[in-house]
Amino acid sequence: MSGRNLTFIYSEEQIEEIGQQLPQNIQTCRSRIEEIDQQLEQYNDLIKQLDDKIRRADSLIAERCRDQPDLSSFVSEPLSVNCTTVTGRRSSNEDEEVATIVRVDGQQRYQFLGVFDGHGGIDAASYCKQQLLKKLIDTKFIGFGQLGLALQEAIIQTDQAYCEQTDKGQVGTTVACCLIDLKRGLVVAANSGDARVLIKTKSSIYTTVDHKPSDERERARLRDNFNTGVFDFGGVMRVNGTLAVSRAIGDLDFKIYGVLALPQIYEEIQYSDVDFVVVACDGMWDVISNEEAVQAVESCISGKVVGDSDVAKAVFAYFNDDLEEGDKILKSESDPAELESLKVNKKDITGKISQSLVRAAFVKNSQDNITCIVAIVDK
Repeated sequence: MSGRNLTFIYSEEQIEEIGQQLPQNIQTCRSRIEEIDQQLEQYNDLIKQLDDKIRRADSLIAERCRDQPDLSSFVSEPLSVNCTTVTGRRSSNEDEEVATIVRVDGQQRYQFLGVFDGHGGIDAASYCKQQLLKKLIDTKFIGFGQLGLALQEAIIQTDQAYCEQTDKGQVGTTVACCLIDLKRGLVVAANSGDARVLIKTKSSIYTTVDHKPSDERERARLRDNFNTGVFDFGGVMRVNGTLAVSRAIGDLDFKIYGVLALPQIYEEIQYSDVDFVVVACDGMWDVISNEEAVQAVESCISGKVVGDSDVAKAVFAYFNDDLEEGDKILKSESDPAELESLKVNKKDITGKISQSLVRAAFVKNSQDNITCIVAIVDK
């Protein structure tokens, strides 16, 4: 060391001050590590509980299937379906959607409708569009007729697979989907996040419930199981002040805070009772209520305005090619140039309804991408 000129960055007083703070900083780090370890243990406990439930379900399903009679050879006709998606007022569209028929032994066996509303990029939504249906068909539950368990396992497996292969920890997607067993005549819906499924039957309206930090049950889950806080940022409740949904596929960096993909599964509905299904992202549901959507679709199907909502009246006008009247009903303040791309020109009824709902959402000042699937009974 002799002969060298050394430059000291810190003075002795600063070094002494740092030395005094060091034990406290070390203790703070240890406390935080302990908190993270506890959260990881809670997450592992949840996984173990789910594994136990799956094992018990496997045993129960196998037992029931041994005594299950052969199903009828009759297969119901699928719903007529179409979808519309627009970028809206965002710079890019991070939504994806799927509406398809799955054939088994040459027959139309299942119909699947799904909307994936991406955030932080489109990667997670695109991955779900490519992989979720494959995992759904591969799950053992689908063959046993356990549609709800099949959807749950497929969504969780898709989340795990995506998180294992991505290096983008803050990219994720919500999911809302509907699975129809055309042979057994059953319909099941599932969601993780704030995309939503609405099913209108002859007697009721069934909807999924959004998973948002503003929901008291979700706040309690995050607080009690993960010690995670929810904070208002810009008028929106967010997980740790950052993420506006409390469940999602992906979002690896937020798993430790309780943002899981675990979906909510809704009861089986008799397919013969279904009138129509709407699956859409929050870009539509933020500005159009469940009741308004039902009235709008019923208006287009029946050929007359149903209900007294402006949305139903505007959508009916759009559907009947009177865009100017629809915009007037909703008191549009949109730039005519923006509306130019929001056509209502599809040939089939479901396509025109979905286009009409999307235009109505945009005119009502939706700030997000807007994606809407409409599926109706083909009479």
